[in-house]
Amino acid sequence: MVKLVLLHRADSIYEDEPDAVYEFPKAYLKAVRDGVGDWIIYYEPVKAGPRGYFAVAKIEQIIEKPASADRFLAMIEPGSYLPFDRDVPRLLEGRPLEASLTAPDGAPKKGGSQQLAVRRLSEADFARIVNMGLPQDLEAMEAARYDPGLPGFEEPAPLFERPVIERLTRRP
Repeated sequence: MVKLVLLHRADSIYEDEPDAVYEFPKAYLKAVRDGVGDWIIYYEPVKAGPRGYFAVAKIEQIIEKPASADRFLAMIEPGSYLPFDRDVPRLLEGRPLEASLTAPDGAPKKGGSQQLAVRRLSEADFARIVNMGLPQDLEAMEAARYDPGLPGFEEPAPLFERPVIERLTRRP
């Protein structure tokens, strides 16, 4: 299994539904097969909009697209799709968040792999992007937003840094 970045454009020719299915051509079949059972991060390319990295999900299986030669569907595991609390930018201080897109001088690489619709993602890059999109204190932020309580009556619990995968699989 391997983590992936999947490019998604709202105006795509593909019939993607990020929370249910991701359509892709045969050229990406091996990479997506390697990602079955693992987590992916959705990414909106520069020409499609300003969001950058915007959600996480888990690939459950791959099926051939009915009546379409050389097209496949990555089925998203039900309940695994989670939009980020905040969009994660493509670059941080002028440097890509994906190590594979970074030139030796730290600048973004030009062309090539950054234009792939499916890219492999290291565990460290995956954790970094998810931590930026879903902050460690997200549960406390959400609790305060929906049940602010009375200030001064409770001391906040110390922040416990859970591993990224545990945070994704054990969310309320």
